[in-house]
Amino acid sequence: MIAEQPGAAWTKTVTLRGIMPPAVSPSSVENTADLTCKVIYKGKVIKEATGEAAMAGGCVAVSPITAQ
Repeated sequence: MIAEQPGAAWTKTVTLRGIMPPAVSPSSVENTADLTCKVIYKGKVIKEATGEAAMAGGCVAVSPITAQ
């Protein structure tokens, strides 16, 4: 899902299906140092990236379904 100019802080909740890895790919045209992406599963952060690392690869986590 693409969020068009979501504002300062925003979240998106999705339902995992199958074993596909959860992923977030943020992008920003300004102030990438403040950009952070997180994949949270059952209240625990399983992947996080900030700044240039968030822009370059985003957050791709191992599927928690296969890690159990």
